[in-house]
Amino acid sequence: MLDVLKSEHTKEIEEKAYEEAAEELRTGSFNKGLKAKAFSKADGNEEKAKAIYIRLRSKQIIKKYKQQENEPSFSLLGNKFTFEKLNNFEKLLIAIVLIVLLILALDNI
Repeated sequence: MLDVLKSEHTKEIEEKAYEEAAEELRTGSFNKGLKAKAFSKADGNEEKAKAIYIRLRSKQIIKKYKQQENEPSFSLLGNKFTFEKLNNFEKLLIAIVLIVLLILALDNI
């Protein structure tokens, strides 16, 4: 059952990645270096270059999504936070709160 759920989740990520890559081309907000690489691989054929760009860019996006899934994170009031995005003060504040909670918990034992 878990394999089926994981497989469905992977398909959703893949489809979303392809959608994002296609949208980049449509809006002109594409990665210029990657588009040049795709154009080169397509031997100058613009239509082939678009297909190659979507394939290459979707792989990058999938990798980004998978890295984000593996980042330690926590939710607070419906917002997801990753520790990587927190500044040092925020990290220190979280550490202090956790230490205080630990002390209170140990005090009650």
